[in-house]
Amino acid sequence: MSRWIAAITWVLWIPALGVVPHAVHARVTGPCSDCHTMHYSQGGAALSDWGAAGPYEALVTNDCVGCHTAPPQEQNDGNAPPYVNSVNPPNYGDTGTESGTNTLAGGNFYWMRSDPTTGHDVEGIATGFDRMPPGHNPSQSGTRGPWPANQNVTCAGAFGCHGRASETNPYESMRGGHHGDDAVTDGSTLAASYRLLDGVAGKEDPQWEFQPTATAHNQYKGVHRAFGDGSASDTTTISYLCFQCHGDFHSGSGNVGGSSPWLRHPTDVQLPNYGEYVDYNTDNTYSVVAPVGSADVSSVLSSVNPGTGDCVVTCLSCHRAHGSPYFKLMRWDYKSWPGGGVNGCAVCHTWKD
Repeated sequence: MSRWIAAITWVLWIPALGVVPHAVHARVTGPCSDCHTMHYSQGGAALSDWGAAGPYEALVTNDCVGCHTAPPQEQNDGNAPPYVNSVNPPNYGDTGTESGTNTLAGGNFYWMRSDPTTGHDVEGIATGFDRMPPGHNPSQSGTRGPWPANQNVTCAGAFGCHGRASETNPYESMRGGHHGDDAVTDGSTLAASYRLLDGVAGKEDPQWEFQPTATAHNQYKGVHRAFGDGSASDTTTISYLCFQCHGDFHSGSGNVGGSSPWLRHPTDVQLPNYGEYVDYNTDNTYSVVAPVGSADVSSVLSSVNPGTGDCVVTCLSCHRAHGSPYFKLMRWDYKSWPGGGVNGCAVCHTWKD
C-alpha cells in the first residue's frame, strides 16, 4: 500500500515539475487533457468540443481533421494549433501572404469541400473524390502504393503525407510524433522531421507562415540533383515527399528531362545564374509568393543567389500542400491571368511577365 501511495503522489507531482507534458522542444505542450481523455466521457457524456465519432485510438479526443479544424471564432493567427480546415472562408487575398490574410503555409481545405480541383481530397473532409494521384508511378523506387480502389488521401500513414509511410493506420503512423524532441528538424526521427513529414528536413516558422515576410518564413529543403537515371538524389527534400505519390512530376529522365527544353517543370533543380533567373524576385530577396528551397536549412534566408544551393525550385514554389482558392492548389490565380489573377511565375521567370 505504501508503494502505491508513493507512486500516486509522484504522478500527481509530475505536472508541477514540468516533466509532462511540457517536454523541452515538444511539438505539443500543455495539459494532457487538451488532447487526451481516459474514457471518452465527462459527466456521463462526451464534451461538445470533442469529436462526435469517438472514442478514438490513442485516447485522443478528436481525429486529425477535428483537431485542425478552426471553429467559427478562431483565426489562423499562429498562436493556436495550425488550423487547415476552416469553417468560415479564410482570407486568402491574391497569394495568401499579404497583410490581413489568415492562411497558413499549407493553405486550407476549405475550398476543396466544394471544388475538388483546389485541394488534396483528404479522407474525413472530401466525399467521393477518391482517385489515383496524378502522376503516380508505382514502378519508381520509393513510391507509395499500390493505390487501392476507392482510397482517399489520408492525413497520415501509407496513403497520406504526415507520419510514417510504413504504417497504414494513421494513428500508429504518428506514434510519438507530437511528443518528441523537434529542436532540430533534420528528418532523423518522425518528431525531428519537418512538420511531422517523416524523413523530411526543413526549418519551421513558429507561426506556420501566418503573414510571412522575407525574414520570417519556412525554410524548405531543396537539393540540386543530377539527371539521367531518373533518381531522386536526396530523400530529405520536400519535393521528394511529393514524389512518393506524384513520381512522374518529379523524377525520371523520360518524364522530366535533364535540360532545356523541359518536358515537365523541373523540381529539386536550382535556378541558374544567367538570363531571366538572375533577377529572381527583382533583387534576389526571398519571395514568400514563390518560395525556393535550399540545401542548408539551419537558418532562414532573407535573400538567395541563383546558381547556388540556396535557390532550388520545389513543388511548394508553385503549390500549397493542403489547398488554395485556385485551380490545382496553385499559390496564385494563374488560370485567370492575363486579364485577372496574378502571375507568380514571374518571380523566377522575370523577363516573361
